[in-house]
Amino acid sequence: MLEPVLIIWFAAAGAVVGSFLNVVIYRLPLGKSIVSPPSHCPKCGHRIRFYDNLPILGWFLLNGRCRDCKQPISVRYPLIEAISCVIVGSFAVLLFNPNLEFVRPVLENSHYIGENKEIAIQFVLVPLTMFQIVVRILWLSALHLLLLTFGMIDWDRQAFSQKTLASLIFPFLLAGFFLSFLFPVPFFSFWPFETVIASCRHWPDLATDGIAGGTDVLFGVIFAGVAALGTSRVLYQSNQWLCFYSFLLLGIFLGWQLAAIVFVTSLAFHGIVLFVFQRSNLVLSLAAASFVVNVIVLYH
Repeated sequence: MLEPVLIIWFAAAGAVVGSFLNVVIYRLPLGKSIVSPPSHCPKCGHRIRFYDNLPILGWFLLNGRCRDCKQPISVRYPLIEAISCVIVGSFAVLLFNPNLEFVRPVLENSHYIGENKEIAIQFVLVPLTMFQIVVRILWLSALHLLLLTFGMIDWDRQAFSQKTLASLIFPFLLAGFFLSFLFPVPFFSFWPFETVIASCRHWPDLATDGIAGGTDVLFGVIFAGVAALGTSRVLYQSNQWLCFYSFLLLGIFLGWQLAAIVFVTSLAFHGIVLFVFQRSNLVLSLAAASFVVNVIVLYH
């Protein structure tokens, strides 16, 4: 009975984070602090009361208007909060599934034949512990919330420094190298890449679970970098650096296997966004494609 409570908690936490993302999206490109001063109306400057600042509900309770100046509040604020709630809640629902199993490549005992060392690799089903499930929910949620933030900043035709972008990404890059369980291969056929994946995940004479994630991150970053540079020459983007770092996020968080699938899928989403809104926004397309692909893979 603990899982339903945790799912509700994660969904509510996602809405709260979405409220914070609204502040980040507005202030970060302007070079303002994201923690001070407290939330206030951008039109009249009055501080927003704590009971008016409830995620999603606050906007409806105020009828979409500031309590003090009565000016309209953009519907985008509760929309981002709702999207954040759905992102975190969806991954909580999918990953708390007791029947969910992952395929992990493991090494059998190695033996020498002459000067050659033979390594036998097999695939086994390995369940995740509660701790690993929670961290993986946070991991996938962080990816899509970051992409949502980058996408909305790009939608506003805003930008912020590359130094800030790099500082946001570096901790996740470091985590990916040392937390191998963040990259379990789902029970999802990547044929004909299965043997290649299993081989690349284990470096010679250092084949331990402790570094298995490092190769996923390494190949993911390489693939993402090449894809980003190639795409920037074909699709015009208002902020190419923001798009480049968004591609890197996919490689860091998903590994090159899923990043490749997301990249191809995002081109279709990009076409839909371009057709409906008459605006190009590859970052939001990446966010949508990544969410859909990850949900399908986990549900499968």
